[in-house]
Amino acid sequence: MCDENRVHKLRRLMYRFKNVRRPEKGKDHMRMHDMMMLVGIQKVGDGEAVKMSQLSSYFKITAPAVSQIMRKLEDQGYIERIIRDEDRRSVYVKVSEKAIKEIKMIQAHMDKTLVDMIDYLGEEDTDELIRLLDKVLDYVDKQEGVRKC
Repeated sequence: MCDENRVHKLRRLMYRFKNVRRPEKGKDHMRMHDMMMLVGIQKVGDGEAVKMSQLSSYFKITAPAVSQIMRKLEDQGYIERIIRDEDRRSVYVKVSEKAIKEIKMIQAHMDKTLVDMIDYLGEEDTDELIRLLDKVLDYVDKQEGVRKC
């Protein structure tokens, strides 16, 4: 197969992955990007409130970008902003109970989907898929490093 044909097939597959349907996606449900942000908040704070500046460092995005994302998540009821008496200059955020419940529901659905996929592929093909995805991500990480230089 020539390189052009491989490029075309990979591009088509990547577009198909981008359009994979997610459960209960709609205006009243969490987007995958939001879920990843909320899981990151939980990880950084180990379940406790975290400073917005910590999130900026963790996600490697600007403080204004973090503020904009947090404002949207707050409007949706997914986070709570906290101003502490001992540190009135810093804004802290904490994942809300509503978000925690929805994240658990989405993760349970994702886990079931992955178990079904593993059953479909079999152990050998699943291990090969994991190996190849790790290799692709290593490549992407290296390319990101090249672009930063």
